[in-house]
Amino acid sequence: MANKYNRQFIGIGISPGFACGKAYVIKDILLQSHKYHSLAPEEIDNEYARIKQAFREVRTELTKITRQVEQQLDCGFAAIFRTHIAFLNDTGLLQEILDELREQKMNAEHVVKAVFLQHRERLCISDNELFRERGDDLADLCKRLLRNLTGMQHRLSDLPPNAILVAKRLLPTDIELLRKKLVSAIVIEHCGRASHAAILVRQLGISVVSEIKNAVEIIKTGEEIFVDGIAGRVIVKPDDLRRLEFERRIQQ
Repeated sequence: MANKYNRQFIGIGISPGFACGKAYVIKDILLQSHKYHSLAPEEIDNEYARIKQAFREVRTELTKITRQVEQQLDCGFAAIFRTHIAFLNDTGLLQEILDELREQKMNAEHVVKAVFLQHRERLCISDNELFRERGDDLADLCKRLLRNLTGMQHRLSDLPPNAILVAKRLLPTDIELLRKKLVSAIVIEHCGRASHAAILVRQLGISVVSEIKNAVEIIKTGEEIFVDGIAGRVIVKPDDLRRLEFERRIQQ
């Protein structure tokens, strides 16, 4: 049987620093199952109205976030959220969603997710890093719209102080919530050094290790973990000897 202590994983250090604490694992809303149902032709207009309302409310949220970022962080970072607002102002995107509604005759959650993920997949396979970042922007927007449509709260809203966040992806609007929490560090499955989220966490001084495969499955909420954002190392359930070693490194 494998030793349940000192489980070590090597990834990539995205933001330097050391941290230890209890893991808090969140699942990606894009991977969660939502209630889908078919629509009668006469229901399509009402469902489209729900989507337009979600667009308006998310646009208002992002406008507020943009102002806060301009006041409290480097003003250049506000451009990330202006990009998100520009996507929402694209009338072609709403028209595409309406066309999909009429064709698929499925509820808003299904159609919004389908349209956004189609665009995201096309961008994410590009060799152009800027295009791949735009794919993350679309994923970020899709998550916001789905939470609005379903009434689901962001899991980060319940993040306890000094926890170490474990997630599949890290997106810019996640960072806006983390900025208000006393998060110790972040362990992430996918996040490039040049991504918008990586730039923001470095600005905030949060230690981050990325490219830990299946992190949300192999790490459990409540487990003690150590994060070395310099070497890109994560240790789960350290024993006393490893704990002393890590504390010494923090002091140094």
